[in-house]
Amino acid sequence: MKRLIFTALGFICGLAMYAAGGGQGGYKIQLQVGDMKNAPAYLAYYMNGKTYSRDTVQLNAKGVGTFMSKDGKALEEGTYIIYFNPEKFFDVLIGKEQIPYFRTKEFSQIMKENEALLCEYFDAPENSR
Repeated sequence: MKRLIFTALGFICGLAMYAAGGGQGGYKIQLQVGDMKNAPAYLAYYMNGKTYSRDTVQLNAKGVGTFMSKDGKALEEGTYIIYFNPEKFFDVLIGKEQIPYFRTKEFSQIMKENEALLCEYFDAPENSR
């Protein structure tokens, strides 16, 4: 169930990223997670059932950090994971537009918001999704 919620969060974030625009010349993924101050965050991807790190950022005292392309190359479209520790991580879908921004006071708030959006999506009539 947790995996479904994380994946749904990624799907919703991916849609938001697509709507945000931008993305030429590499990627830029901004994080602001208030309860993850001075912590490392990892951007990773899945391949053949394994997880591989793509980028790392150290969040500052306010829980803010940015993953940025160092070589000017965009990420391949697909499912990525933003990982803090074994209990705090979430999946994101990366499309052509690669300037997402995630902001929350607490990591758990991401899960609450995702659950509400997921329930709203599945309660919606089939033709309105």
